Amino acid sequence: MVNSTTNTSTDINMDGEKLEEVTSCKYVGTTLSKYGTSTAEVQIIIAMATSAMTRRKIQAFEHKCLRRLLRITCTEHKTNE
Repeated sequence: MVNSTTNTSTDINMDGEKLEEVTSCKYVGTTLSKYGTSTAEVQIIIAMATSAMTRRKIQAFEHKCLRRLLRITCTEHKTNE
């Protein structure tokens, strides 16, 4: 993969074999693209954050419903014991 803003093709040979040219690759947890953009990486981070926030909202709703069923007010402190 060659990083450039123009559409260039470079032949790289190793032990007499031509290496495959790719448009993106993952390196140390970061996605590198051929054109140097990071839009895919940003989209992945946003999706992970949205997923985590959704899980927390569902968990908060479940706890609220359980407290209502057990008639425990939010000012009371109850332990699991």
